[in-house]
Amino acid sequence: MDLKYCKFLIGAALSSVLVSGCAADPQGGQSQTASETNTVETNIINAMLPPSATNAQAADARRYLETYLKTNSAARHYFESLMPEVEKREHVRQAIKNAVATNTDPKVLAFHEFLSHWHLQWPVVKEGAFGEGGMGFAWNKDLHKFQGTVDATAIIEDRYVLQIILDCEVGEDFKVVTFTNLRFSFEEVKDIRVRSGGGYAIRFDSQNGKRFGLKEWQQLKEGNWDFSKIGINIISNAPIPNLRQAFE
Repeated sequence: MDLKYCKFLIGAALSSVLVSGCAADPQGGQSQTASETNTVETNIINAMLPPSATNAQAADARRYLETYLKTNSAARHYFESLMPEVEKREHVRQAIKNAVATNTDPKVLAFHEFLSHWHLQWPVVKEGAFGEGGMGFAWNKDLHKFQGTVDATAIIEDRYVLQIILDCEVGEDFKVVTFTNLRFSFEEVKDIRVRSGGGYAIRFDSQNGKRFGLKEWQQLKEGNWDFSKIGINIISNAPIPNLRQAFE
């Protein structure tokens, strides 16, 4: 891990809190003791490093943060002010993960069936990425709860993209997680262009997309995964180049 990556992780940690709508304002203050600073560093590292980070990467991040926080008191106090919100987000993530693992709601069971049939892992951990993919949420100040989604994506015949999206709500005490809706999105990929600066530009065929719910999912299962049972005609042996790479 180089310094650029450390700086990226700091920015990612800040962005994660800001996107949630819960960020605090920067504020100054008096210097902290060494032990207090160490706690802030530990909390920042725990919150911002991806689950796939090695001990060596964590050590590199700590060395960078020690220098960064010692020379920038405003940044140190800003991070300290953000930590309660970062920790709150982690509580929400854990609540959602636990609920997905244990809830017997038919919508959640369908999510597990989706993962099992296409041999998918959830949450998704990508090397070099911040945090875990496959879920997102934000605080709804009017309802006083977090609202978000749990999702996973399967590639069909190297030509189609099938996504399952499970809507959820988490109470402000993190104890109650409710799964409110289940929906599926089926899209045919028209073509994929490799961008000169990295990444992919994906074009979907808007005429061949379909949205469906739990009822059609049950029909798909009972029909031995024959998509024609729910009105979708699959073209086989006509893969779209770079499709799997684009979704890795």
